[in-house]
Amino acid sequence: MLDELRGAGVKVAIGSSSKNARTVIQRLGIADQVEAIADGYSVERPKPAPDVFLHAAKQLGLEPEQCLVVEDAAAGVEAALAAGMWVVGLGPVERVGAAHVVCESLSGVRWSELLATLNQTELLASTIPVASHPAP
Repeated sequence: MLDELRGAGVKVAIGSSSKNARTVIQRLGIADQVEAIADGYSVERPKPAPDVFLHAAKQLGLEPEQCLVVEDAAAGVEAALAAGMWVVGLGPVERVGAAHVVCESLSGVRWSELLATLNQTELLASTIPVASHPAP
């Protein structure tokens, strides 16, 4: 999906409370596919505080309401919502059900398919909310 996002011109950041996020990203070989990394060293307060996501948005030069967070933890969903961002929850509804959209996983999911689902929840292709339906 990262390749597809880059091809679509979508800016990508990783927001993690972990202090070894940069090391993990390097080992996964995806560092060249993200424009920004916000980690446990970037902010003082961890999730569920919104700080890590707000820091990532600032690095990308985006307003929070222009951002879409993909998150697999309840604390992360809470943090993204508190930041005023749109959220795709990964995992069971019991854990990430507060997200705007919930997917069991991203396995086999294409950006175009996710975008179609987001459009059904009144998000534009650029992840900017429709003016008549403001972000929480």
